[in-house]
Amino acid sequence: MPGGAILSRLLSAKQTLLLQRFLENSAAGRPEKVALVFGESRLTYGPLDVQANRLARFLRNLGVQRQDRVAILLDSSVESVVSLFGVLKADAVFLMLSPALKTSKLAYILSDCGVKALITHTGKAAVVCPSLASASCVEQVLWVRNPDSLDKDGFPDSVRHHWLKPVLADEAVSGDPPPTAGIDLDLATIIYTSGSTGSPKRVMLTHLNMVSARYLHHHVPREPAGRYHFQRSPSFCGASQTRRPHCHPRTSASSEACSPMPRFTPCTA
Repeated sequence: MPGGAILSRLLSAKQTLLLQRFLENSAAGRPEKVALVFGESRLTYGPLDVQANRLARFLRNLGVQRQDRVAILLDSSVESVVSLFGVLKADAVFLMLSPALKTSKLAYILSDCGVKALITHTGKAAVVCPSLASASCVEQVLWVRNPDSLDKDGFPDSVRHHWLKPVLADEAVSGDPPPTAGIDLDLATIIYTSGSTGSPKRVMLTHLNMVSARYLHHHVPREPAGRYHFQRSPSFCGASQTRRPHCHPRTSASSEACSPMPRFTPCTA
């Protein structure tokens, strides 16, 4: 089902327009269809949705609440997409951070945004460890690889460490979507500018902002050469996409917080 049709179905069903609904509707309609392609890795909609649901439930058990900030500091990977949807399903706000961030900027962003949990890779420990020393707001760190081999002497004692892999594979945890109290005016993501002229600045986008951008992508007529022709006032996210219609996360250098992602699109017939 094309993304525009999914949006129309959400509207007709009077469902709250949350970003994770695109995944949930695709998983319900075609669970066996490939959703993610990254190198040799393939993940279909059904397992992707189940893993995101398990992560969401785990985050809630850790104390992550509605509109809490959860940062994702990962290289391009399947886990980065699972983490994004898991954070959304926990009614939290995701920050997709560049894996190239230096310690000083990472510490600033974590503190400035009040990040409660961080999802990252053990290969980033050299940057994460000193950053957490000055970002006391971070209470939980979820590592993609087993953190048992990490030297935790440099980490604050208040930080708890968890291994992400068993969380996603735990069949004792329900794979159904957890109950949500979120609304479309809740924040979905916070993006930080590069900070080239000073400290990085926050750009905050709600679920409605981003769903509207999805709608514009499918419904606004285009002129030749890929230019959009506007018939309505776009949201910020839609406007930025319109000025650069061919911009892709792999090549965009506009934000320190944009990390390259595996290819993901809502299910098509």
